[in-house]
Amino acid sequence: MQLLSETKKWRVESEEDAVGLIQKMKEQAGANGYEVKKSEYTMRTKKSRGEIIETWWVVSITFNYDIGD
Repeated sequence: MQLLSETKKWRVESEEDAVGLIQKMKEQAGANGYEVKKSEYTMRTKKSRGEIIETWWVVSITFNYDIGD
C-alpha cells in the first residue's frame, strides 16, 4: 500500500505567513519526496454583532507523493 497524495490545511495569522508557508513547502518538496500539486489560501473572519473581531488565513496544500524516480 502506498500513499499517493494528501491535502493538509493550516491556520496562519497573516497573508504574508500564508504565502511564506506555501513557498517553504515548495522549496522543501524535492528533498522530502513530494511535489506540491495545488496550493491556495483564503481569508477567514469571525464576526460579532456585525463587526469583524478576528481575521486569519487558511492555507490548503495538496501533496503528491507519486513523483517517480
